[in-house]
Amino acid sequence: MPHSKNDYKIRLYRSWRFYLVCAVLFALAGFHLVYNFYLLTDGGLSVLLFAKARSGDAAALPSDITRVAVWISFVLIQIELLYELVYTTLGLFGNRLYVREDDTRIYFAPRLISRVYKRDICKIEPVSVEDVSFWDRLSSLNFDKKHLYRFTFYDMELLISSQDEAGMEKLTADIAARCNRTEEEETGTDGSLGGAVQLLWRWDVNLSCWLAVHIGSFLLLIFA
Repeated sequence: MPHSKNDYKIRLYRSWRFYLVCAVLFALAGFHLVYNFYLLTDGGLSVLLFAKARSGDAAALPSDITRVAVWISFVLIQIELLYELVYTTLGLFGNRLYVREDDTRIYFAPRLISRVYKRDICKIEPVSVEDVSFWDRLSSLNFDKKHLYRFTFYDMELLISSQDEAGMEKLTADIAARCNRTEEEETGTDGSLGGAVQLLWRWDVNLSCWLAVHIGSFLLLIFA
């Protein structure tokens, strides 16, 4: 579908601290991914965690159940490492908000919203650092305290930062004219579903997975 001449792009702001974190995570994920596949081709996955089995000690050979468990763990680790590479690549080279006639595309790691219809954006407002908690900033990896905007969607919120004041004012006016309502305003509920949905977007869920994956990768490196 051809883009309208009214489409525009808003550059999102990230601090050098954010880029440093993304670069470190990208390097760790890339190293673990490559090294894990090296281990796979070097010795075979069935003996990855059993050094004695390589020396021919039959008693040290893993059982069928253990082999299956190791295989499953290995595959899950590779998937998570690929997932981390995607998000850190987005963090390093993304950070854009593309505005189209009926929808927006927001690329703002560690959260990725591939497409958001304007009818689901209820309000956009600039906020000062005094208006948001440290946890709210940290959950969006906003290490600096400037250029903050709160997006209120139908059932969740997102805090982003941008130095493009003209672009943000244009989008804010567009959304305000639509008079979209939140789930709580429309249904009178307390937004409990939105809270459950928002939990899936929280940085700590991703970070916990990443930490677990790197610990597992180090165990493969140590014991293989």
